[in-house]
Amino acid sequence: EKGTLILAHGSMKGCGYTNPTQWEQGVHGIVNRIRPKVKHEIQVAFGMWNTMCFQKGVQKLQDRMTARGQTLTELEVLPLFLSSHSVVIEMQKYIFKKRRSKPINIPMATHIKFPGEIKYQSALDYNPHLSMIIAKRLQTLIQDAKDEGYTKKQMEVVFLMHGPVGNADNTKWIAMAEQYKKDLNYLFPLHSFHILS
Repeated sequence: EKGTLILAHGSMKGCGYTNPTQWEQGVHGIVNRIRPKVKHEIQVAFGMWNTMCFQKGVQKLQDRMTARGQTLTELEVLPLFLSSHSVVIEMQKYIFKKRRSKPINIPMATHIKFPGEIKYQSALDYNPHLSMIIAKRLQTLIQDAKDEGYTKKQMEVVFLMHGPVGNADNTKWIAMAEQYKKDLNYLFPLHSFHILS
């Protein structure tokens, strides 16, 4: 039976399960809220490319399914990361047996121990739903600026992304951000909009 492992940024200390950070608590809360709404079991695992933390997540997923009288035979991996174009995603693909070699030599990154089928989904990339979430936040910032007496011509938006390591991937991040910029400019035409990655 299928189970989904959601990968999210997080601390390697405790893997997001022992003394979770505020961010990790927030992600746990979201997963707990959507759990009753999905047909199969879900579990979150934290870290970028830490096999140990991902393995703990798989074990927790198996434990949850066992408690329901189910057996985990198909693992769906869903990375809660902004872009598919990064060494982080490529390393995760290696960990979950979707590529043969490591993109960079990180000793802690090894293949996950799971005998069943693994399906690795793509990261968020451009998504109109994410545009709406960003738009809601931007609307609040614009209103705050108006309340402080600023006009639209005085407002500037800086869309700042963590970004990847290499320039080739960064070009793809910028292209993705341009799509978000187009959506946001349509909703909130401002004098100046910058993208940094």
